[in-house]
Amino acid sequence: MFLPFRFAAFGTLLFLITAPTVMAQSMAALESSLREHPSLEVFALRAVASRERATAAGGLPDLEVGLGINNFPISDPGFDRYLPTNKAIGVRQTFPSKAGREARSAGAEHNAVYLESMREARFALLRSELISLLHERERIEQQGELAHQREKLYQELLQTIAAQVDAGQPVVYRLSQVALEDTGEDRVLADLTAAKSRVDARFIDLLGYVPDTAPPDVVVANWSGDPTQFHAVRIARNSAQIAAAGVDEAEAAWKPSWGAELVYKQREAGNGDPGSTFDGDDWVSGRVTFTVPLWASGSQDPALRAAQADEAAAQAEVMAVARAARANFSELAARRTAGLENIHSLNDKTRMFKDQLEALMTVYESGEGSYADLLDAELAILFLRAELAEERSQVAAATARMNALLVTP
Repeated sequence: MFLPFRFAAFGTLLFLITAPTVMAQSMAALESSLREHPSLEVFALRAVASRERATAAGGLPDLEVGLGINNFPISDPGFDRYLPTNKAIGVRQTFPSKAGREARSAGAEHNAVYLESMREARFALLRSELISLLHERERIEQQGELAHQREKLYQELLQTIAAQVDAGQPVVYRLSQVALEDTGEDRVLADLTAAKSRVDARFIDLLGYVPDTAPPDVVVANWSGDPTQFHAVRIARNSAQIAAAGVDEAEAAWKPSWGAELVYKQREAGNGDPGSTFDGDDWVSGRVTFTVPLWASGSQDPALRAAQADEAAAQAEVMAVARAARANFSELAARRTAGLENIHSLNDKTRMFKDQLEALMTVYESGEGSYADLLDAELAILFLRAELAEERSQVAAATARMNALLVTP
């Protein structure tokens, strides 16, 4: 007795270690956990980096400091032998075009906004998947319970048909048919078990744990018909803003970049030798530089045309994305409508079979009906309820996906 007990204890421990952790959470808590998903953190950190680049783009280059000597004689080294020889220290500062710096800064800021819009769209998609998974798990649980109920009815039906065969009724063909249908329930349960494992795996990917949360009611968000309400269109518009900043930067290339330089020079007094009788002195040199777009036809012009083409492509992408988003929304809406119609039809059929079951029960209680007919009607109702669970899950998934397409408060 001791050895089997140890095996049982080990099996229980192994199950506890490998089974996914189930946590009771509210929907708000699940959304809070979802906000911490690594894929969302990627967008957030990249947006921070882009804003830092926007700040850096508006700054000036480092100040250049130069130390040197001028006109130093090689044949007779020294600072007191030759009149032009001097020591120098200078500073130089360049001032790139302000318009160009502002354009680059604006482009980086637009990129940060673009990444944030990507993050919100990704969160909406993950949230819709989370809602769909909660409804999917409920569907699996309902269909599993219904499958177990059908198994019991099939066993009862097999016994009833066997009794009818023993009584001489010509229903022997039903035995193999019902036995085959009963075997199909085993496959249904196996498929549901596999589906539950897949759902739990997706929960762990989304949240890090398996939640014990009831699926929320899903209501279609209001869409005014404005395509800018779609996440995809907002992302495309933000991308177009980046391209527009590229045009501004290309246009700014025609404007001059400035520079300023100041050099302090020191000359030592001559040593008194012939040709080296001069006084020491200090003096300052300065100059201002600026760029001239002399080669614009080979540099600035093609760069501007490229930026303008990028902007035009981005604007065309906005239109293409708007059409695709509208079509996707309409497709999901049609799928949802079809699911609702199927639910209505299945409810009507379920009511019809329930009425039929009541009628059969009345006939059976009068002593004229067959108990097998009652079981067949109950099985039909259970199959319809399983289909209803499937359709409700599909409608919830389509509704959640529709909402994920829209920018909602």
